[in-house]
Parts: sequence; structure tokens; C-alpha cells
Amino acid sequence: MRVGFLHRLVRRPTRVFEPEVASRGVSIPSRAILEALAEGVLYLDEEGRVVLSNRAAQRLLGVEAAELPGGCVWDVMREPALQHVVRAALEDDTPQALELSMLAPEERLVRVEVTPVSQRRVVLVLRDVTALRHLERVRQDFVANVSHELRTPLTSIKGFIETLLDGALDDPTHNRRFLRLVEGDVDRLARLTDDLLELSKAELLGKPKSIQPVDTLQLIQDVIAALTSQAKARRVAMRVDHLGPVPHAKGDPDQLRQVFWNLLDNAVKYNVEGGLVVARLRHHKGFLYVEVEDSGIGIPPDELPRIFERFYRVDKARSRALGGTGLGLAIVKHIVEAHDGQISVASQPGQGSTFRVTLPVW
Repeated sequence: MRVGFLHRLVRRPTRVFEPEVASRGVSIPSRAILEALAEGVLYLDEEGRVVLSNRAAQRLLGVEAAELPGGCVWDVMREPALQHVVRAALEDDTPQALELSMLAPEERLVRVEVTPVSQRRVVLVLRDVTALRHLERVRQDFVANVSHELRTPLTSIKGFIETLLDGALDDPTHNRRFLRLVEGDVDRLARLTDDLLELSKAELLGKPKSIQPVDTLQLIQDVIAALTSQAKARRVAMRVDHLGPVPHAKGDPDQLRQVFWNLLDNAVKYNVEGGLVVARLRHHKGFLYVEVEDSGIGIPPDELPRIFERFYRVDKARSRALGGTGLGLAIVKHIVEAHDGQISVASQPGQGSTFRVTLPVW
């Protein structure tokens, strides 16, 4: 709802909002409209006393309906900056706006738009913009990370090409080595592009459209078979443990294969030489629990809360050396949550990590 509409709503029946009339209740249509707004609305007199408020404002401020009318808004929102813009709106008869960081009833960022409706009255419109600002920061971080991830291999490729053109192309002792390095950077760009597409698809599709019973045990066994050569090269053993029959999960088989491929591939990559990867499956009360446990390098406790963020890497140098893009676990999280499931991780540095996926059964 635009402030302009609120301005007209308040200005036309001004008498309705006078304290003595407000005490008897506003007209039903006006009140119904105010209560239907998602934004909080406060109608103040020149002393900052609340003449009228709606439920959204009461929720944002963490107060009961009976606490606001007649009370001073400064007792609820102890913000000198807010007092300043309200005074400016009254004195200059011009709209004002600011964003406030509020700690109670919970931490949030609130945008306040102040519109004068007479020489003695102002309307405050309160919008919770916490989620919006968070998304803006995520977008900015995402653009910065993608730019960095693209710039690094492109700079390397450009340098090698310039070296080759400057004469190294005719040097048989170096030209093939430089071309292999260029090929490695091109492969890295291709992996990054593929993971960006997978992440975008996971975010945009939402709930999987192809829901069917998925033989998760067979799917995991197939992924392990596909990773056998990679595991053997690192002398990492892999096995599957389960007790009794394993019910089918409810979901999209291709997306769930992506989940367990990423988890098992990471378990091999970040393991120690001669280590072990175990996939455990069990069923309990309508849910399938799949744990992927490794004996690898582990994750420090302070890193765990960020492990599913896009482009976040615990060991950046090792991750790039192993071909990681920093998007695999973000993809896993989006897919699992789209399947009405959950994913968590437990880890200790030097003792390995365990990722647990919970999925509803068919």
C-alpha cells in the first residue's frame, strides 16, 4: 500500500482520527483497510502520542493493542533519529524516511516513512526490510564471488596465451605444458558454469515436478560405483551400511542423485589417503536418514554455520586444487529442502565429517 493512498485515507475524514472520535472507534471500512495492511501504520499527534495504530505496527513493535493509543511513541521506539524526522516532517510539511535497526522484540531492520497529514499530525508507515536487505547482501556477495571465480582462471588463461604468442609456442619443451595449464583452467570454468546452472535450476524450480518412489539404496550404490576409480586413486575405501530393507524416498531421482554425488564426491576428495567413506541408511517414523561419513580433514566448529553458503570454502587453496567450485553444498541444501527434507553436518578437525540427509519416504 502506497503512502499516497494512506495520505488520502487519513486526510479526507480527518475528524475520524481525532482522539475523541478515535476513542469511539473509526469507521468500519477505514479500520478494515488499515488492519489488512502488511505494513505497520501509526497516526501521531504533534507530541508523538499514538492516536491510531494497526495490528501490523503492534507486531513490529512488540506491544499489545491497549498499550499504544494515547501513549508516546518515543517510549516504544527510543530512536533520536526518528524524533528528528518526525519533527522535520511537521515543520517542513514534507515526507521523510529512514531505516532503523531495532533489537526488540527481535533484531530486525525497519524502514519508517513519515508523512505529514496536517500541521499537527503525521502518519508513520513501518516496513520490515530485514529479509530484503539480506537478499541484497546475498546478491552482492554472489556477484562479487562469481566475478572473482571467473577472473582468476581467465587471467591465468590470458597470461599463458600471451606467453605462447611471445615465442613459447615454438618451444617444444614448454608449449605443451602451457597448453595443459590452459586446458585445466578451461575445465575449471566449465565446472563453475555447470554448478551455477545447477544452483540456478535448484533455486528456480522449487518443489520437484517429477515426484516418484526413489530407490535411494540403489542410487547410492550406483554413485559409489561411478566414484570407484577416483577413490582407488586416493586409496579411499567406500561402503554402504543399512539394517533391513530400505524404503524408497519420495522425490526426483535425478536431483537426489545430484545430492548424493556431491556428498560422496566431497567425502572422497577431502579424505586422507587410505581413508574410509561410509554411507549409512536407516528408516524411522516415515523418514529416511542417510549419513555420509568420512575420515578426512574435518571442519573447524566456527566454519560449520557457513558450510552451505554459496562459494564458501573451508580450505580455499585445497578446494581449488581439487576442482571444487564452492557451490556443491549450496546445491545439495536447495535440493534437499525442496524435497521437504533437511540436511545437517557434524565434524571435528582431523576426525572427519558426517553429513546427514533426512527425506520423507514414499
